[in-house]
Amino acid sequence: MKSVRWILSAVCVMLLSGCYNDEEMQIPEPEEFRKVGPSCKPGFSILADNLSTCPADRICETLEDGTICIERLIDTSGGGGINCDAGWITVSQSEVENKLCFTVLDDDDTEDIENRYDELPLNNKGEYAQYFCKKGKIDGRYCRHVPPTKLDSLIVVQPGQYCSTEQAKPASNTLRIHLMDIGQGDSIWIQTPDGKNVLIDGGDGGSFGKTSAGPIVTDYLNSHGFPYGSKFNAVILTHPHSDHFGGFNNIFNSNNSTSYKLENYLDPMDYKQEGSASYTLPSTYTQWIGRVKNFLPENNGAQNEHIYMPAKDFFKAGDPLPEDFFGKEVETQYITSRNTYNGDDANPASIIFKLSYKGMNFLFTGDAEAEQEADAIKTGIDIRTNFLKVCHHGSSTSSTASFLNAIWGVGKTDSSGASLEIPGKSRYALISSGRKQYSGTYIPTNQTVERLKTYMSEDHIYSTSAGDDAKIENETYRDDNILIVVKPDGSHYACYNGTN
Repeated sequence: MKSVRWILSAVCVMLLSGCYNDEEMQIPEPEEFRKVGPSCKPGFSILADNLSTCPADRICETLEDGTICIERLIDTSGGGGINCDAGWITVSQSEVENKLCFTVLDDDDTEDIENRYDELPLNNKGEYAQYFCKKGKIDGRYCRHVPPTKLDSLIVVQPGQYCSTEQAKPASNTLRIHLMDIGQGDSIWIQTPDGKNVLIDGGDGGSFGKTSAGPIVTDYLNSHGFPYGSKFNAVILTHPHSDHFGGFNNIFNSNNSTSYKLENYLDPMDYKQEGSASYTLPSTYTQWIGRVKNFLPENNGAQNEHIYMPAKDFFKAGDPLPEDFFGKEVETQYITSRNTYNGDDANPASIIFKLSYKGMNFLFTGDAEAEQEADAIKTGIDIRTNFLKVCHHGSSTSSTASFLNAIWGVGKTDSSGASLEIPGKSRYALISSGRKQYSGTYIPTNQTVERLKTYMSEDHIYSTSAGDDAKIENETYRDDNILIVVKPDGSHYACYNGTN
């Protein structure tokens, strides 16, 4: 099936000149995104895979310095993108999937769409057997509407949650946080106002039927002006589970033309204990740590300058993370982590830290569970936040009421009795999940989502798995990227940015 899609993509590229107008197809990629490395024009990425010449079936351009830029293939496997309006996702070019469209609109008239869905038949899985579609900007491509309620999505995409064209082009003097939709796992890219870039986790390596996150992350980075060869000021692994570190081996590889660089590395585990009877780490993880040491060869051991592991040996609760990580414009506080690894359970090790900028706070939590949430509260640090990266993909193991009350200051007052509670309109929940089933339960769980709804309006709950329960497997990633932007005046917004 993959080979069929690849061929279709190649055919589409060869026919592009007759399918669309250049101006219509340009990916939003403002000049301020292009701060590191050679600059390919919108819609192009640096030639990868160690190729020295442009493939015969592709379109390339050569820059003055000799860098070859190759036109990015249109993703035909689904996902929101440049061919579809907000509220719609692309449908593959395959004949079978095109037949899903029971009606095709020739214009933008979407009146009575919800009523049309009411009339659609359901298949034996309770899913809509056909989709209401309209033509895309490229001949033969279609956009399928994602109704807010009709597909029984656990996370409902609300009107206004999609990035406008202007929102998708944040200026370089803003704080930009990208939760990339990589399927099951976490991968978060942070860009600070003073030009620092930090990567938190790298998604899965593609084992056991999971999505291979590395290529998705690198595609997102390339398409948002951070090309191969660019350097992350810091890479943070929250804990050694494959859906958090597996993609690193693709993002940071031995091929200079397709790899990123890293300057600092933070990890909760104690690499020195590897091999002891009670502390056996996965071989794929130890191989990754070996690669980190190769990337930072001046550090002869894992516990040295630029390699911070185990994290709890370098920081105590309330300590700022190094300025080399996030720069001077934002403030950070390390909250807690462990270096325990029991059997295959690394969730208790998860690093929790807080980031603040212009009065807006973010809490990053990895896969922390109830016990680690309690650890964070016990530190006595002010963990109140506006944006919570929901623990453990929205699993029922986490997001306890006591933790949510603490981070949003429910019932909290100062010495004068004034409320310290974060207003409901300033609370956001961010869930990174591939809508995978584990032991009969999908994550995020209904239990967690319903609990979050008691703290905020539903349109402040964002998830990379929005509507994934109603999509076929190869449509469950790339289309629900989440972008959060905080401007220098403290104003902010969050929106779905499905452009990669």
